[in-house]
Amino acid sequence: MNEEKPASGKPRRKRRWLIAVLVVALLAISWLGYEILLSPSAAIRQAEAFLFRRMTVVQLDEGEYRYFYVSNRKLDPGVESIEDRVTDERDENLYFGSYDIRLSPLLGLGLDLSWMDMLQSEMVNLEDIRELEQADFVRTLK
Repeated sequence: MNEEKPASGKPRRKRRWLIAVLVVALLAISWLGYEILLSPSAAIRQAEAFLFRRMTVVQLDEGEYRYFYVSNRKLDPGVESIEDRVTDERDENLYFGSYDIRLSPLLGLGLDLSWMDMLQSEMVNLEDIRELEQADFVRTLK
C-alpha cells in the first residue's frame, strides 16, 4: 500500500510570497507610471519643457539674445534694479518686460545644465532688464 505523505506548507507559503511580491511590484510600477506620466505636476513639467524647447527668441548679436516676459510677481517699490525688486508674492496685476542675456560659447560643454551654476560661472550673463507697458510690449512683439 502506498502511504501518502502529508502535504507540507512550503509550496503554499512560496506561492503566497510570490503573489505578495508580484502585487507589491505591480503597485510600485503603477505608482511610478502615475507620477511620471499622469500626475498633474508631470503634465505641467512636460508642457513647460515642450514650450521652452521650442521657444523662439530674438538674437541681437552673436551669443546675445532678448527674451520677453509676463509675470504676476509683486515688485517692491524702489530705485533698485528690477531683479532686486522682484518678490515671491503674487500680484493681481501683470508686469511686462524683456531682458537680454549673453551666452558663453563654452556653455554646456561637459557641464550639468544648472541655471545657478551657469550664472555663477558667468556662462550666462544677464545684460539688461527692461520693464515695458503692455502696449509697448505688444508693439515690440509684432
